[in-house]
Amino acid sequence: MSTKHFLAKTVLGALAASAAVLASLTPVSAHATVQLYGSTPTAGGYGHMFLRIPHGCEGGLATDTIKVQLPAEFSAVKPQAKSGWNVAVTKATGQPTEVVWSNGSLADANFDDFGISVKYPSTAGTYAIPTVQYCGTSSVAWIEVPAAGQDPHSLAKPAPTVQVGEGSSSHGSASASVWTGDVLAEKFGKSSVRVVLDASAIHRSKLAKVSVVSDGKSTTLFTGRLDSRGDLVKTVKAKTSRYHIMTGSTIEVSVGGKVIATTTYGSSSEGAGH
Repeated sequence: MSTKHFLAKTVLGALAASAAVLASLTPVSAHATVQLYGSTPTAGGYGHMFLRIPHGCEGGLATDTIKVQLPAEFSAVKPQAKSGWNVAVTKATGQPTEVVWSNGSLADANFDDFGISVKYPSTAGTYAIPTVQYCGTSSVAWIEVPAAGQDPHSLAKPAPTVQVGEGSSSHGSASASVWTGDVLAEKFGKSSVRVVLDASAIHRSKLAKVSVVSDGKSTTLFTGRLDSRGDLVKTVKAKTSRYHIMTGSTIEVSVGGKVIATTTYGSSSEGAGH
Protein backbone atom coordinates (compact mmCIF):
# COMPACT_ATOMS: atom_id res chain seq x y z
CA MET A 1 0.00 0.00 0.00
CA SER A 2 1.41 3.41 -0.90
CA THR A 3 2.42 6.01 1.65
CA LYS A 4 -0.57 7.78 3.20
CA HIS A 5 -0.71 11.47 2.25
CA PHE A 6 -2.57 12.37 5.39
CA LEU A 7 -1.42 15.96 5.58
CA ALA A 8 -2.70 18.65 3.28
CA LYS A 9 -0.13 20.59 1.30
CA THR A 10 -0.82 23.63 3.41
CA VAL A 11 0.18 21.77 6.59
CA LEU A 12 3.41 20.53 5.07
CA GLY A 13 4.03 24.01 3.73
CA ALA A 14 3.61 25.50 7.18
CA LEU A 15 6.02 22.98 8.65
CA ALA A 16 8.58 23.69 5.96
CA ALA A 17 8.24 27.43 6.44
CA SER A 18 8.65 27.18 10.21
CA ALA A 19 11.73 25.01 9.74
CA ALA A 20 13.37 27.22 7.14
CA VAL A 21 14.98 29.79 9.41
CA LEU A 22 18.17 28.83 7.63
CA ALA A 23 17.64 28.79 3.88
CA SER A 24 19.59 25.58 3.37
CA LEU A 25 21.02 22.80 5.47
CA THR A 26 23.85 20.45 4.57
CA PRO A 27 22.45 16.95 3.84
CA VAL A 28 23.46 14.35 6.41
CA SER A 29 23.67 10.57 6.23
CA ALA A 30 21.67 9.83 9.39
CA HIS A 31 17.94 10.44 9.14
CA ALA A 32 15.26 10.79 11.80
CA THR A 33 13.49 7.44 12.04
CA VAL A 34 10.75 5.61 13.93
CA GLN A 35 12.10 2.92 16.26
CA LEU A 36 9.92 0.06 17.47
CA TYR A 37 10.81 -2.20 20.37
CA GLY A 38 9.09 -5.55 20.83
CA SER A 39 5.64 -5.44 19.27
CA THR A 40 4.75 -4.97 15.61
CA PRO A 41 2.29 -2.16 14.72
CA THR A 42 -1.01 -3.75 13.74
CA ALA A 43 -4.13 -2.10 12.36
CA GLY A 44 -6.35 -1.05 15.25
CA GLY A 45 -3.77 -2.04 17.85
CA TYR A 46 -1.92 -0.17 20.59
CA GLY A 47 1.81 0.29 20.91
CA HIS A 48 4.78 2.58 21.45
CA MET A 49 6.74 4.23 18.67
CA PHE A 50 9.92 6.20 19.25
CA LEU A 51 11.14 9.10 17.10
CA ARG A 52 14.92 8.88 16.95
CA ILE A 53 16.78 12.18 16.60
CA PRO A 54 20.22 11.17 15.27
CA HIS A 55 22.18 14.43 15.57
CA GLY A 56 21.93 18.17 16.06
CA CYS A 57 21.66 20.92 13.44
CA GLU A 58 24.26 22.31 11.08
CA GLY A 59 27.39 23.49 12.83
CA GLY A 60 27.01 20.95 15.66
CA LEU A 61 24.23 22.86 17.44
CA ALA A 62 22.30 21.05 20.17
CA THR A 63 18.62 20.24 19.64
CA ASP A 64 16.26 22.07 22.01
CA THR A 65 12.78 21.46 20.52
CA ILE A 66 11.18 18.59 18.60
CA LYS A 67 7.79 18.82 16.88
CA VAL A 68 6.12 15.64 15.66
CA GLN A 69 3.09 15.77 13.35
CA LEU A 70 0.62 12.91 13.84
CA PRO A 71 -1.57 11.39 11.12
CA ALA A 72 -5.27 11.96 11.71
CA GLU A 73 -5.72 8.18 11.86
CA PHE A 74 -3.65 7.89 15.06
CA SER A 75 -5.45 8.21 18.41
CA ALA A 76 -5.09 7.60 22.18
CA VAL A 77 -1.85 9.60 22.11
CA LYS A 78 0.31 9.65 25.26
CA PRO A 79 3.81 11.17 24.88
CA GLN A 80 6.81 9.98 26.86
CA ALA A 81 8.02 12.21 29.67
CA LYS A 82 11.69 13.08 29.15
CA SER A 83 13.90 14.37 31.94
CA GLY A 84 14.84 18.00 31.30
CA TRP A 85 12.19 18.50 28.60
CA ASN A 86 8.70 20.00 28.57
CA VAL A 87 6.14 17.98 26.62
CA ALA A 88 2.75 18.99 25.23
CA VAL A 89 0.11 17.57 22.91
CA THR A 90 -1.69 19.89 20.48
CA LYS A 91 -5.28 18.96 19.59
CA ALA A 92 -7.78 20.11 16.98
CA THR A 93 -11.45 19.35 17.67
CA GLY A 94 -10.31 16.83 20.25
CA GLN A 95 -7.98 15.01 17.85
CA PRO A 96 -4.23 14.99 18.69
CA THR A 97 -2.31 16.58 15.84
CA GLU A 98 1.17 17.29 17.22
CA VAL A 99 3.50 16.33 20.06
CA VAL A 100 6.13 18.89 21.09
CA TRP A 101 9.14 18.39 23.35
CA SER A 102 10.75 21.74 24.20
CA ASN A 103 13.27 23.56 26.41
CA GLY A 104 15.60 20.56 26.46
CA SER A 105 19.11 19.95 25.19
CA LEU A 106 20.35 17.07 23.04
CA ALA A 107 23.99 17.47 22.04
CA ASP A 108 24.97 16.93 18.41
CA ALA A 109 27.32 14.15 19.56
CA ASN A 110 24.38 12.14 20.97
CA PHE A 111 21.11 10.65 19.76
CA ASP A 112 17.90 10.06 21.69
CA ASP A 113 14.47 8.46 21.25
CA PHE A 114 11.23 10.31 22.01
CA GLY A 115 8.36 7.92 22.63
CA ILE A 116 4.65 8.17 21.89
CA SER A 117 2.06 5.62 22.98
CA VAL A 118 -0.67 5.41 20.34
CA LYS A 119 -3.57 3.46 18.94
CA TYR A 120 -2.61 2.67 15.37
CA PRO A 121 -4.91 3.35 12.40
CA SER A 122 -7.57 0.80 11.52
CA THR A 123 -6.22 0.58 7.97
CA ALA A 124 -2.86 -1.04 7.26
CA GLY A 125 -0.24 0.91 5.32
CA THR A 126 2.85 3.10 5.57
CA TYR A 127 2.26 6.31 7.52
CA ALA A 128 4.59 9.31 7.44
CA ILE A 129 5.36 11.12 10.71
CA PRO A 130 6.75 14.57 9.72
CA THR A 131 9.21 15.73 12.36
CA VAL A 132 11.07 19.01 12.81
CA GLN A 133 13.98 19.50 15.21
CA TYR A 134 15.02 22.97 16.28
CA CYS A 135 18.41 24.16 17.53
CA GLY A 136 17.88 27.76 18.58
CA THR A 137 17.48 29.66 15.30
CA SER A 138 18.50 26.65 13.18
CA SER A 139 16.36 23.63 12.30
CA VAL A 140 16.16 20.37 10.38
CA ALA A 141 12.80 19.46 8.83
CA TRP A 142 12.26 15.74 8.29
CA ILE A 143 9.01 16.24 6.37
CA GLU A 144 9.51 15.06 2.80
CA VAL A 145 6.98 12.43 1.67
CA PRO A 146 7.75 10.47 -1.53
CA ALA A 147 5.38 10.68 -4.45
CA ALA A 148 3.78 7.48 -5.74
CA GLY A 149 6.54 5.25 -7.07
CA GLN A 150 9.36 7.47 -5.80
CA ASP A 151 12.22 5.90 -3.88
CA PRO A 152 12.13 7.45 -0.36
CA HIS A 153 15.91 7.03 -0.17
CA SER A 154 16.22 9.65 -2.89
CA LEU A 155 14.86 12.33 -0.54
CA ALA A 156 17.27 14.57 1.36
CA LYS A 157 15.05 14.95 4.44
CA PRO A 158 12.50 12.09 4.39
CA ALA A 159 9.78 12.05 7.02
CA PRO A 160 10.05 9.11 9.45
CA THR A 161 7.55 6.37 8.65
CA VAL A 162 5.81 3.54 10.48
CA GLN A 163 4.49 0.42 8.76
CA VAL A 164 1.15 -0.74 10.15
CA GLY A 165 0.34 -4.36 9.38
CA GLU A 166 -2.92 -6.07 8.49
CA GLY A 167 -5.24 -7.73 11.00
CA SER A 168 -6.62 -6.85 14.40
CA SER A 169 -4.20 -6.15 17.23
CA SER A 170 -3.67 -8.72 19.95
CA HIS A 171 -3.93 -5.82 22.41
CA GLY A 172 -7.36 -6.60 23.83
CA SER A 173 -8.33 -9.25 21.28
CA ALA A 174 -9.31 -12.86 21.79
CA SER A 175 -5.82 -13.96 20.72
CA ALA A 176 -4.07 -11.56 23.10
CA SER A 177 -2.06 -14.36 24.72
CA VAL A 178 0.14 -14.39 21.60
CA TRP A 179 1.53 -10.97 22.52
CA THR A 180 1.97 -10.23 26.19
CA GLY A 181 3.78 -6.94 26.53
CA ASP A 182 6.65 -4.52 25.99
CA VAL A 183 8.72 -2.81 28.65
CA LEU A 184 11.13 0.10 28.31
CA ALA A 185 13.59 1.14 31.04
CA GLU A 186 15.49 4.38 30.59
CA LYS A 187 17.64 6.74 32.57
CA PHE A 188 15.56 9.58 34.03
CA GLY A 189 17.41 12.48 35.58
CA LYS A 190 20.71 11.92 37.35
CA SER A 191 19.80 9.01 39.60
CA SER A 192 16.46 7.54 38.54
CA VAL A 193 15.07 5.01 36.07
CA ARG A 194 11.70 5.33 34.35
CA VAL A 195 9.89 2.08 33.58
CA VAL A 196 7.22 2.15 30.85
CA LEU A 197 5.09 -1.00 30.50
CA ASP A 198 2.69 -1.60 27.61
CA ALA A 199 1.00 -4.93 28.39
CA SER A 200 -1.72 -6.74 26.49
CA ALA A 201 -5.17 -5.49 27.47
CA ILE A 202 -6.02 -8.94 28.84
CA HIS A 203 -3.91 -7.82 31.83
CA ARG A 204 -5.75 -4.52 32.35
CA SER A 205 -6.39 -3.53 35.98
CA LYS A 206 -4.20 -6.40 37.22
CA LEU A 207 -1.24 -6.03 39.56
CA ALA A 208 2.15 -6.14 37.89
CA LYS A 209 5.43 -6.80 39.67
CA VAL A 210 8.54 -5.15 38.26
CA SER A 211 11.89 -6.61 39.34
CA VAL A 212 15.57 -6.11 38.62
CA VAL A 213 17.62 -9.23 37.92
CA SER A 214 21.38 -8.98 38.36
CA ASP A 215 23.93 -11.75 38.92
CA GLY A 216 21.10 -14.26 39.06
CA LYS A 217 19.31 -12.46 41.91
CA SER A 218 15.81 -11.01 41.46
CA THR A 219 14.74 -8.03 43.60
CA THR A 220 11.32 -6.38 43.44
CA LEU A 221 11.47 -2.73 42.39
CA PHE A 222 7.75 -2.07 42.80
CA THR A 223 4.26 -3.44 42.21
CA GLY A 224 1.58 -1.40 40.49
CA ARG A 225 -1.87 -1.77 39.03
CA LEU A 226 -2.14 -1.59 35.25
CA ASP A 227 -4.60 0.89 33.79
CA SER A 228 -7.58 0.08 31.57
CA ARG A 229 -5.29 -0.37 28.55
CA GLY A 230 -2.71 -2.49 30.35
CA ASP A 231 -0.19 0.36 30.69
CA LEU A 232 1.93 1.43 33.65
CA VAL A 233 4.59 4.15 34.02
CA LYS A 234 6.67 4.61 37.15
CA THR A 235 10.00 6.21 38.07
CA VAL A 236 12.26 4.59 40.68
CA LYS A 237 15.68 5.29 42.15
CA ALA A 238 18.52 3.61 40.29
CA LYS A 239 20.20 2.59 43.55
CA THR A 240 18.88 1.92 47.04
CA SER A 241 19.94 -0.23 49.99
CA ARG A 242 17.99 -3.16 48.42
CA TYR A 243 19.07 -3.04 44.78
CA HIS A 244 21.24 -1.36 42.18
CA ILE A 245 20.05 -0.96 38.57
CA MET A 246 23.18 -0.86 36.44
CA THR A 247 24.13 -1.40 32.81
CA GLY A 248 23.34 -5.00 31.93
CA SER A 249 20.67 -5.45 34.59
CA THR A 250 17.50 -7.20 33.43
CA ILE A 251 14.20 -5.47 34.16
CA GLU A 252 11.49 -8.12 34.42
CA VAL A 253 7.71 -7.69 34.57
CA SER A 254 5.37 -10.41 35.81
CA VAL A 255 1.60 -10.62 36.19
CA GLY A 256 -0.01 -13.43 38.17
CA GLY A 257 3.38 -15.04 38.67
CA LYS A 258 4.10 -15.19 34.90
CA VAL A 259 6.84 -13.13 33.27
CA ILE A 260 5.26 -11.11 30.45
CA ALA A 261 8.10 -8.76 29.45
CA THR A 262 11.82 -8.18 29.96
CA THR A 263 14.41 -5.65 28.86
CA THR A 264 18.12 -5.06 29.43
CA TYR A 265 18.91 -1.72 31.03
CA GLY A 266 21.69 0.31 29.44
CA SER A 267 21.47 -1.13 25.93
CA SER A 268 21.91 1.25 23.00
CA SER A 269 18.21 2.12 23.20
CA GLU A 270 18.07 1.80 26.99
CA GLY A 271 15.13 -0.55 26.63
CA ALA A 272 13.84 -3.12 24.17
CA GLY A 273 10.60 -4.97 24.51
CA HIS A 274 10.07 -8.69 24.77
